[in-house]
Amino acid sequence: MLTILTIEDKLREGAGERLYSVLAPNSLNAHSIGEKLQIRHIKYINRNGRINWKKISSKAGKGKAQLLYSGSHPVPEESDIRLFEPLALRQRLCSNMALSVLEMLKEKSNTFRTGLYDPEGEFSDLPEHLLKFTDNLIVVTKNYKVYRQQAQRLLDERGAVLCVSPQTQLLSTCGLIVSPCVLDTGFTPMAKAVVLTCHKPRVPLACRVYYKYSFRLEPELEKLKPEALCAEIFAGALYSLCGFYPLGSVIPFVCTSDTDTQTTLSLRRYLCDCVTT
Repeated sequence: MLTILTIEDKLREGAGERLYSVLAPNSLNAHSIGEKLQIRHIKYINRNGRINWKKISSKAGKGKAQLLYSGSHPVPEESDIRLFEPLALRQRLCSNMALSVLEMLKEKSNTFRTGLYDPEGEFSDLPEHLLKFTDNLIVVTKNYKVYRQQAQRLLDERGAVLCVSPQTQLLSTCGLIVSPCVLDTGFTPMAKAVVLTCHKPRVPLACRVYYKYSFRLEPELEKLKPEALCAEIFAGALYSLCGFYPLGSVIPFVCTSDTDTQTTLSLRRYLCDCVTT
């Protein structure tokens, strides 16, 4: 069962209205939605500006350990509520965006170098898919053992050569850098390089870094999602907690950085310009 929290503010303006808001109790109700998929929606009406997180926690029950919430009111650190993070889906969206862009750049596969940053070897299945669209791929990893096995298999089965190294600075030679994990190490990227990752890097990078992805839910899933909950959290929970694995094949139509937004097509055009200039 998924447990979703939404908070609706109904604060009133004016002196008398403010007094009403202070005296008026906040209300909380929970109900189930959906049939095949069990979803419990907790709706909290905030009338006086003081949110009772203990009451919300009690109402959520076991669901407080993986609560789906994307509201503007932060959960207090001392609360026992733990919010669900759609990390697994973000990693898939990052990889899918990279594959979609590389497919468009296939004709430039020999001149355009792609880097995969995977220090722990968690995404050792990804190079096989990347190599469908590029002949110029380098993997930076500390887990040489798992990638050595992959490199040998790809050579035996497809005649594809996979370059593997622990040297992070090799990413400085790549036009596109794919990092399904959080980038936590610094390097000097090419000025026009693009990084696709799952989270804002922990170190500053002087290039374009995209880590937010937008996509469309299937209509039947969109109907089940409360309007105030963001699609990424809802879809991420369906994927990670409910086994809706087809969501792992979703291709984002937009990726976003702190200051910039690109569609798959505009990103392809930008990378093409980088190759030719």
